[in-house]
Amino acid sequence: MNSVSHPPAPASSSPRSGKARHYAALILGVLISATGLIWALQGVRWSEVRGDFSHPRLYLWAVPFVLMHLVSMACRSARTYFLLRHEAPIGQWTLYKITMIGFCYNSILPARAGEFIRIYLLGRQKGIGLARAAASLVVERIYDLIMILACFVVALGGVRIAEDLTVDIFGFALKGRQIRPLTFKLEIMSGVLCAGVLFMLFRRTRSLVLRAIHALPRLSQRIKEKLCGAVESLSSGMQSVRDPVTVFWVVLLSFLVWLTTALCVWFLQFGFEGWAHAFTLSDCFAITVLVCFAVMLPSGPAYFGMYEAGGVFALLVLGLAREDQRSLALSFTLAMHLLQIIPLIVLGLWFAFREHLSVRRIPS
Repeated sequence: MNSVSHPPAPASSSPRSGKARHYAALILGVLISATGLIWALQGVRWSEVRGDFSHPRLYLWAVPFVLMHLVSMACRSARTYFLLRHEAPIGQWTLYKITMIGFCYNSILPARAGEFIRIYLLGRQKGIGLARAAASLVVERIYDLIMILACFVVALGGVRIAEDLTVDIFGFALKGRQIRPLTFKLEIMSGVLCAGVLFMLFRRTRSLVLRAIHALPRLSQRIKEKLCGAVESLSSGMQSVRDPVTVFWVVLLSFLVWLTTALCVWFLQFGFEGWAHAFTLSDCFAITVLVCFAVMLPSGPAYFGMYEAGGVFALLVLGLAREDQRSLALSFTLAMHLLQIIPLIVLGLWFAFREHLSVRRIPS
């Protein structure tokens, strides 16, 4: 906690205004999701979508997809184990159930409410507490951010965007020759961001960043304090993992989380036919990262709309599906989305039922 005294909160920070902001964020998320869904549905022929979902091949390849996705969730829970093993002896199975319950409610409730449920369930384990549980979640998200940026750098280096590619976005034609020069710049920017996150570990570089934030013109003091607070939270989260063995396992498991997610995409391609070319692992990483970026935007429950928009955009911009194959792109993205959330919801609700967990019993 900082020792700096803060001025009294303005009247706008009352519980009523907090609820108003919450509802405003929810409405904004629904509107953004609706916009993304409208774009993803453009040019879709539902007879083709029904044909894709009625083919037995899809359900054959759904099996390795779901199994690999459950392995990915196991990697997440194992990462939590290594982050908390010095605090309390929590069993791997207990952590797996907590992880599944959290992601289940993330898929049902808006505003990523499953994260708070996961913190609550972790916090009530003996020797943990809510503060330590929340800190472990922050560390996980930091390592996820590093891995996403690293995967993006690798994916951009491994994919090739054709110059004659055209992607229509609400009447605006995005050309391949416009995108290709941006990939190198995005690669550099992602590498710089990844290095910037790591530089937050060092006091000297961190103090330079903090001074640069305070020196920024045209920014209010409130925004500067929020930015500085985010930098401090980032650095404290990274520095909380000092044991080299723990760092090794957290980094390895973070990589496995995203590798197994990319492999899910690779398996699913065989459930559909008509692709422009076979998916490479770089393509699968690129699809995963672009969908992840899409769902980072405010969205409705289960990320419906933005997930579909991100997946269809990724398939089109990577040249895996042509503009006249939007039905195929939507079928693939929708299958990918459903195969991720349905097992999470079913198993998460089952574990919650076995644990006698009710959302109404969780303090807000």
